[in-house]
Amino acid sequence: MLGLYLSGKYEIWLEFRKRVLLLASVYIVIFLALLLDSDDVYAFVASPLAMLLGEIPGNFGIITTSLTSPVITPIKLCSHLAMLFIVPCLLYQLWLFITPALYHNERRTLWLLSLLSCSLFYLGLLFSFYIILPISINFVLQLIPKGVTLLPDMALYLDWVWQICLSFGFAFQIPLLIVLLHITHLLPVNKAIAIRPYVVVIAFIIAMLLTPPDVLSQILLAVPICVLFELGIIITKVLTKKTSQLELIDNQ
Repeated sequence: MLGLYLSGKYEIWLEFRKRVLLLASVYIVIFLALLLDSDDVYAFVASPLAMLLGEIPGNFGIITTSLTSPVITPIKLCSHLAMLFIVPCLLYQLWLFITPALYHNERRTLWLLSLLSCSLFYLGLLFSFYIILPISINFVLQLIPKGVTLLPDMALYLDWVWQICLSFGFAFQIPLLIVLLHITHLLPVNKAIAIRPYVVVIAFIIAMLLTPPDVLSQILLAVPICVLFELGIIITKVLTKKTSQLELIDNQ
């Protein structure tokens, strides 16, 4: 019995090791591919800021205040993007690792949840990059006093973009989280509606902690969190109504 137990543990460890090595290999390949074109990659990420800076007469654009930033920052950016790109692979490898212990209906549910979670995450990234970042940058540029030249540092800008995009990527998981909490009976829809005022306060606290220290970025994250919470409630109501209708049909 002990031998079978140890053998089973060893097989699980080998399977886990296989998944981790495969994931690491995919990450390295994506990272190296991005690194080969790191200049264009950074130019793309910096485009929301560069385009708006180009409209300011006499502006020098993005600068660096460190000798190592022109080398370290593109490498850091490629590393960040590689981590974002392997998210589907990570979820797929996790699904392959877990599914042997699941029933058929549980496998389908896990696959749908993983697909939805991944889609919401990337939707949050796109929303933050193409909508939130230009609005935030334009707002800051409009507030620059006369006679002051804005010289944003490339490393600090990258950190700011990374923080904003990740915040929205995770914030867009809220509707899925609300549905899961309802399904597991941890947060029924009526209780979710009751705690709505507290969610608004918590949303602004989370926005204050996750975003850079400017009011606009905090508002631009807190408001979508509240909207996504309401969306989660609406989806939960629709699912609850459909479930009740199916149960009524089955009883008849």
